[in-house]
Amino acid sequence: MKNRKIIVLSIMIIVLIGLIVIYITKDRNNKIQNKNISGYGEKVNKLAESEMNNEQEKPIISLVEKEMETEENTIHITNKDIEVTKILDTEEGERDRKEIAIETKIYAREAQKMGITLSEDKIKEIEWISSSDEVLAYISDGESTKENFQKRIYNYLLEKEYEKLLKNRILEEVDNNKISIENETINSKMNEYVALKNHLAEKKNLTEEERKKYFVEISSLYYEIKDLYLNAIKDKYIVKFE
Repeated sequence: MKNRKIIVLSIMIIVLIGLIVIYITKDRNNKIQNKNISGYGEKVNKLAESEMNNEQEKPIISLVEKEMETEENTIHITNKDIEVTKILDTEEGERDRKEIAIETKIYAREAQKMGITLSEDKIKEIEWISSSDEVLAYISDGESTKENFQKRIYNYLLEKEYEKLLKNRILEEVDNNKISIENETINSKMNEYVALKNHLAEKKNLTEEERKKYFVEISSLYYEIKDLYLNAIKDKYIVKFE
């Protein structure tokens, strides 16, 4: 049986290297290769160094909701928020990390506005990960820095979980034909999607090739609507670079 330290390392590897969407508690007894532990350590150490560099934290992006342009409703993204995204986000490709951070902040805010909540177990899980001794041990210059570091990791994991749940909710709405956003283009695409599904259900004696073609078209519309929905959510905000 692995001791508690290895269990914590196992979970942190899964979460901080990118498999945030997996329920970590199911994988606590997995065997972790040394090279993975090393990769985890490098990432968390790099993040800790960023926290301890004495650089002043400053807002570099403001997200202003178009219908509620007040300071209390403005989301501020700091230089250190971007650094967390650069180090911990595992998205492949050449996407700007600022763009990823903007999307995550907006999606997390909108998920909460839609009434999406995190389970008590998930919140406790995130609290446990972000405050574990194995994570905070990388900070060596005071309790205040440790507190900031813990809070930054906690907020990052929390927002990524909200983002995941929002995307799941959107796909559920598409699948159940219960779109909760007012958008002419999305409504039009939904009509196409529903008509295509109904058409497939009515068809009898389709060949395997014909059935496959329908499924490809339906799947393509399914994810196109999800992307349109996400874009419509982002369009609710004005992005201001400081």
